[in-house]
Amino acid sequence: MEYLKNSINDCELKLERAGRLIGGLGGEAVRWTEEVAANNARLELLPGDVVIAAGMVGYAGAFTSDYRKAFESSWVQELDRLNVVHSPGVCMRETLGDDVLL
Repeated sequence: MEYLKNSINDCELKLERAGRLIGGLGGEAVRWTEEVAANNARLELLPGDVVIAAGMVGYAGAFTSDYRKAFESSWVQELDRLNVVHSPGVCMRETLGDDVLL
């Protein structure tokens, strides 16, 4: 009989904790939905962004900063001319990530 009472108390405690956990995660649904929408929008722009980043890595690295900026700018203009979608202000640094920290 004592075993059953302990089991009931244990189950009630687990149910209460589960309810709190589900309630806490319920608020995340809105944030997750917004994050999925933002990621899908970025995915649409990825081809143009990657063209710029790949060109910069594969070709422009040996040149000075001024030349690299000019390459990047002219390539973005060419993407626009060809109607290839890309992020506004696309650049290699934004596409590939943050600078390496030493």
